This record gives sequence, C-alpha cells and structure tokens, in this order.
Amino acid sequence: MPRRTHKKSRNGCVECKRRHVKCDEKRPNCSNCITSERHCEYAGLKLISSRPLRASRSSSRVSTSPSTAVATQIPLEVSNEISIDSPPVNMLHFELLHHFTTETSKVMGTGDIQLTLADALKYGLSAPYLMNQFLALSALHLSLVRPAQQKHYRHSASQLQTHALSIYNTNRPEINQETCVATLLFSSMIGIHTLCDSLNYRESDFMSFLDRFVDCLHLHQGVRAVAKSSWTTLRESDLEPVLAAGEALPKLGATLTPEFMNLLKLIRAAKVGDMLTNTYQQAIEALQSVSSAITSDHNGDYTRNYIVSWLTLIPSEYIDSLTLKRPEAVVILAHYAALLHQQRSSWVFGDSGRFIIQTIDAYLGPPWTDWLVWPKRVLDETPPTPESTSMEQ
Repeated sequence: MPRRTHKKSRNGCVECKRRHVKCDEKRPNCSNCITSERHCEYAGLKLISSRPLRASRSSSRVSTSPSTAVATQIPLEVSNEISIDSPPVNMLHFELLHHFTTETSKVMGTGDIQLTLADALKYGLSAPYLMNQFLALSALHLSLVRPAQQKHYRHSASQLQTHALSIYNTNRPEINQETCVATLLFSSMIGIHTLCDSLNYRESDFMSFLDRFVDCLHLHQGVRAVAKSSWTTLRESDLEPVLAAGEALPKLGATLTPEFMNLLKLIRAAKVGDMLTNTYQQAIEALQSVSSAITSDHNGDYTRNYIVSWLTLIPSEYIDSLTLKRPEAVVILAHYAALLHQQRSSWVFGDSGRFIIQTIDAYLGPPWTDWLVWPKRVLDETPPTPESTSMEQ
C-alpha cells in the first residue's frame, strides 16, 4: 500500500512528524494530539536547550556554578508556554490506573482464565475510549471501598465514563479484526460499570430501581451482539481464555434443581400462554446454567462473571415482560437476586440481592408468597450487613 502523502510542516509537533501526518501547529497541543489523546510536544519547547545561549561579554568574567550554567540554557520563550501551576501529569489518573491494575482488573477474571494485565493495557493504550473506561470503573470501585471519599470518586467515575462514551461515539470504530477486542472490552466494562452503579447506588423504591436495571439489561444485550458479530475473530485473540470459560457454562435445557423446577411449575400453572411460558422457561434455564457453573467453580475464579453472564443469556422477550412489570418476570428477578446475595462479598454486587428480594416481596404482596419461598430462604440463611441500605438514594 503506498504511503499516505501529506504536506510537510517544519514546525509541527514531534508526534505528528513521527506519524507522518500534517500538524496544525496549535500550541500548546495540536488538534491531532488532542483528538487522539497523545502527548503533544514541540521540539523547540525543551526546557534544556541542545546548545547553550551565548553569554554576554560582562557575564563571561563571572565564575559559573552548575546551577547558573543550567539556567543560561533555558530559552526565554518557554515561560509563555509552560505554567508551573499546570502539572504535566494528572495524579488522580495515575492513582486510578494503579488501582485498576492491582484490584479492579480482577473483574476480567482470575486465575488461569484472566485476561493478562499487559494485554488489557495494550488495548487500552491503543483505544483512548477503553482506557478512559478502565479508569472510570476503577474510580467507581474506589467510591465503594473508600466511603469517606465516595462523592469524589463517583464524580470522577461519571466524568471519565462520559468522556469515554464521547470519544467512542465520535470515532465510531468499525468492528473488524483490529478493533473487535477493544470494542468488546469496552462494551463489557461499560456493562459491568452500569450494573455495579445500578445495584449499589440504587433508588430506595423498587419501581425506580427496576427502570434503571432494565436499561442495564438492554446494554448487556448489546454486549452479546458485539461478541456474536466477531466471535470467530475473538476466539483467535487474547480474549480466547475468557471466552472459553464463558462457553463452559452448562447448556440451557439442563435438568432443573428443585428451586428452579418449582418456579417453572408455578409459571405453567398460572397459564400465561405458551409464548410467555417459553420465554420464562428460557430465563429460568439461564438461572440454572449460571447456578450450576458457580457450584462447579470450586476456586471461585469466575463466579462473578458467571453471575453477570445471566444478563446476556436471557431472551429479549423476558426483558420486555420485566419492563411491563409482569409479576412472573419480577419473581424470576427475585431468584436472580438470590444468586446476587450469595455473592454479596463482591464489590460489584454488594448487598443488592437483599434489597431486590425484600422490595419485590413488598411490591407483590401476600398473594405471591409461595413464589418467593426460595429467595427469602436464602436471605434467612444470612444476616443483613450494617451497610445494607447505606447507598440507597
């Protein structure tokens, strides 16, 4: 392929010259570097000049100390370009990156099926929207584990995610062999971020919570669409170990354990129609698949990811029923909440399972008591934590 031609600019920034693109020479950062979020540097703005300035005749008679020798090498015009009040690095972002690499990145799996940190950062550095989302999720995580600074970190999480979405929507990268991994990672991280935020920073009433949760379900359906469109390519990428773990989920249609079989029997007895019954059965079979995978995951390496996967396994028709707040669909959600409660030690879920089950119980009332036997029994087996309602709004 012939090299792309461009009009040369003698005064362009170092990055544009390296990339062989035309620089508009805006100071202190050119438009190309701002758009691509690259470090913009002009050759003439180095603090230490490559050649010393010529000293005046009078100063040549004065002995020169090392400090004054350095001072005479600083170009005078630099003072107009660089301000001491504007630090060259954002320390908050460094803090978030450190926390992401040491803690938050574990949401991508653990043990032998973890996407390596080097791979994650490789894709993050090549796709600014992904790196911003990594930092956003790290900030959200810190907002939960550092309550005293909750507002600060949650505000940062919101800002960084908004910026990530803005970059992505502006560029709209075509999903191909080069972009599919970054795109899937981005949509997955957005999905986890949205789920975590809706579960932990929830409204106190069930109706408002459910509206936000349904939005989260739609987003995760989009994640499934991204993965499906590039599945063959993704299986040959660095994501292969993670995708293989996802494929290890038991297939839908497996034998149901008593708690899920009882739920299906109640739905069949309710005579809601063949189409709805089939939709609910698929959602219940997805619950069984996730529950079985968790049971067989003795080391807990991928339990959190299995629970999140239910959001991509359910049929879209179930989400429609949940949007309409059909009671049978709401009861199925209560059974999912029981799985959330069993994994309440994860910062992604927190004590949301208890909240969902209790508010559904109050929302449906006594006529639906028999439908909620198992979820309520799961709650009775564990005492509530002191933080149960601390984040409700």
